[in-house]
Amino acid sequence: MKNRVKITADSTADLSPDLIETLGIAITGLYINLGDQTLKDGEEIDPQQVIEHFNETGQLAKTSAVSTGDYLSAFAKAKEEAEAVVHVNIGSGFSACHQNARLAAAEIGGVTVFDSGNLSSGQGQLAVLAAVLAKEGRSAEEIAAILEATKDRVDASFLID
Repeated sequence: MKNRVKITADSTADLSPDLIETLGIAITGLYINLGDQTLKDGEEIDPQQVIEHFNETGQLAKTSAVSTGDYLSAFAKAKEEAEAVVHVNIGSGFSACHQNARLAAAEIGGVTVFDSGNLSSGQGQLAVLAAVLAKEGRSAEEIAAILEATKDRVDASFLID
């Protein structure tokens, strides 16, 4: 029997592997550009490798959005596990991921794309909340409504040197 709702999130949520596994969150990886190399976050490169690249070259990594095709694949896989999907995106003001996810969701159907308005731990907190609500048996509509009511209370900040 399928789960009611599967939660997915962009890799920018910066969730630990243990948390991802425990809560059953599927991660869609952004692309990390290091010079002339483009690698998929969480699959082909990890944060330690990004730091090592900077230490060795002095060059900062850049990111590219998850493609619509990657979202189509991720959402189709998630729909095999659940009746509905709620995807928690990096804030639309930071990346084209939200728009690409919405295009894929419209094609697949049964996928709610939620603009977290955040990145990193702010997005991650909302993804964790969504996963907890899904485990409680909440519907996609209920989860999205609770996330919407909560997102303005999420306050995550950090400094980039």
